[in-house]
Amino acid sequence: MSYSFNSITTAADCDALLLLANREKSEITYAIDTITRRINSMTTSAAELTADVSTVVARLATQETIIASLPDGEAKEEAITEKMGLEYRLRVLNDRMDNYGAIALLRRENELEVQSAALDRQEIFITEIQNRRAQIGA
Repeated sequence: MSYSFNSITTAADCDALLLLANREKSEITYAIDTITRRINSMTTSAAELTADVSTVVARLATQETIIASLPDGEAKEEAITEKMGLEYRLRVLNDRMDNYGAIALLRRENELEVQSAALDRQEIFITEIQNRRAQIGA
């Protein structure tokens, strides 16, 4: 983008712009750091969730075998109740996978790219302000 730096005529104006631009750069850098931490956390969480889902699915299969082999009665009812708890746990884990899974990770990676591009543009803006200040002089 072409900026109208020729309308800036004093070093004080350049200094004010530099202050604002550097503040914005700091905010963008903070956002990048935050997103990077989220991505790292999501990667770890996604692996843990995948392992938890596998465990619960295996336990559900075992529970179904147990239920099928039990005669009607209190033991079977307890096994059915435990199976219902495992099914609920699996739903919760799947919901969490939506927050930490591949789609969520891609969204965060996109946010990181957007912020990185904004940082590049902000650095160019700061350089152009510094160049204009040098043209103006003291």
